[in-house]
Amino acid sequence: MFNQSILQQLKQLQAERAKQAFLNVQSMYNLGFPVEQYVQLGSITADEYKQITGKDYSNQDATSSATASN
Repeated sequence: MFNQSILQQLKQLQAERAKQAFLNVQSMYNLGFPVEQYVQLGSITADEYKQITGKDYSNQDATSSATASN
């Protein structure tokens, strides 16, 4: 079994990775890249998508941007 210290460290690492993913996606959006697919991939949440873009996330947004880029 894991001890509490290891579990706490894992939680901290997960939080740091989530923060870094948010910052990376935010940077990509600021550079003009579509970022809808990152919600589908689980890199950011729908709430984080709204924080970044100011728009509500919908699956249609991701589908239409993926179709447009093909």
